[in-house]
Amino acid sequence: MHIVQLILSIIYLSVAFFTIVAIVHDRRDPVKTLAWILVICLIPLGGIILYIAVGRNHRKEKLFNRKEIVDLQQIDELCNTQLQYLGGPESLVAEDVARNKSFITLLLNNNKSMLTLHNKVEILNNGDNTFAALENSGAALMRGWQRLNHLRSVMDSPELREVINELMPEVVIYSSSVTLNPQLYAVLKNAAAQPWVQELSPVKQRFISETLADFRESGADLPEDKKARYAELSTELAQLSQTFGEHVLDSTNAWEYVTSDESELAGLPESAREAARQDALSKGHGSEEAPAWRFSLQFTSIQPVLTFADNAALRERVWRGMQSKGTGEFDNAPLIDKILTLRAEKAALLGYERYSDYVTSRRMAGSGQTALDFSDDLHDKVVEVFRAEQEAIRSFAEEKTEASIPVMKPW
Repeated sequence: MHIVQLILSIIYLSVAFFTIVAIVHDRRDPVKTLAWILVICLIPLGGIILYIAVGRNHRKEKLFNRKEIVDLQQIDELCNTQLQYLGGPESLVAEDVARNKSFITLLLNNNKSMLTLHNKVEILNNGDNTFAALENSGAALMRGWQRLNHLRSVMDSPELREVINELMPEVVIYSSSVTLNPQLYAVLKNAAAQPWVQELSPVKQRFISETLADFRESGADLPEDKKARYAELSTELAQLSQTFGEHVLDSTNAWEYVTSDESELAGLPESAREAARQDALSKGHGSEEAPAWRFSLQFTSIQPVLTFADNAALRERVWRGMQSKGTGEFDNAPLIDKILTLRAEKAALLGYERYSDYVTSRRMAGSGQTALDFSDDLHDKVVEVFRAEQEAIRSFAEEKTEASIPVMKPW
């Protein structure tokens, strides 16, 4: 009899032990974990049965319903959307652009409420949620805006550019209205001065100090008349930068070199030749019977040429094509001049002597002059080694080509 009781006790203790291990392994709320362990201890057999019947099964069901199914559905929807884009139907992109335009326009038209949207007006309090509320307030707008810009970077079109250029001034104005808001800035400074800030982790304290620095560098400390000018500068610079990027992209896409002389391709790998032939066919050059080869300024096209081509004239043509970005019909020189002028004015408004001092003030260099000194010092340290290596390459090229090469060319 005693042996049976001993065996049953051992079995029970083993089951109870593994049940407790299972409870801990579930990683539920600590209070609930402790509660279930107490139930197991205080109600020897009933506690185990209760947990198996209610606790564990319920826990699994919650995890499955709330996590696995929902996440799988979201992932499935996301994958389907991405696959549709990869398929290339322009109508889908147009619909997405239209949706995001409507979404961003709606947010911008209600920008006064954005700081309290989903934040339960926590931004107006001086509690520890102030900075988090600010961070969350513009998240929806930025997601929509970044989505549009991502679409432009991978599937650029005149219609998409029109939408972005139409919305850009309003987006910049909204962003400026946040950092130039004196009441909001006062709330943030007051919150940052509270004792609870010192109890936060170093990462969170840095987040607060960086947020305030963002406000200062965005003109929060400027008098009202200069704030207005700062907002104008931000809008104009954003538009100029957008146009600058469009010019670079357009000039990149506009350049091409097409040849039907296969001898020019000497040295190129077969994969690069075939890619150039297929590219030419896709643009209406050549045919299967009379092939042509097309080279563009895309990296996958120019990299094999500059690396492997024996034909120096082809290498030079491609290299000079790279230098033609932002010139001619898409000349960026006037934009550069205006951007530099506006940047200098922006830096002066914020109390910096140069724009380089403004952009490096919170970086390791600390000033434009320090960054320039570092560059000059690095140049002085490597220039002799560079010249020696260049001479070695020049001699090697002369030896291999059996031709005089007095000076090495970039190509």
